[in-house]
Amino acid sequence: MNHRPIIYLFLLTFLATALLMPAQAHAYLDPGTGGLLYQMGFAMLSFVLGALFLPLRSMKNFFASIKNKLFSRTRNSSTTPNNE
Repeated sequence: MNHRPIIYLFLLTFLATALLMPAQAHAYLDPGTGGLLYQMGFAMLSFVLGALFLPLRSMKNFFASIKNKLFSRTRNSSTTPNNE
């Protein structure tokens, strides 16, 4: 798989953004804005991690229950004595 077009696109986008940005921004951020941004970032990170790991946990529990059912059958059938 050739990743060169993706790299070139990234570099072109970075270069265009760097050239189009003004040298001075003249921007001001409130002291309370930083806390708000941290809260929003933490909430988004928590949501993304929860959305990734909750389905994994349910799939793990599903396959564990199947494994337990299969091994309990084989264990029960192999430990029963023959009455012949």
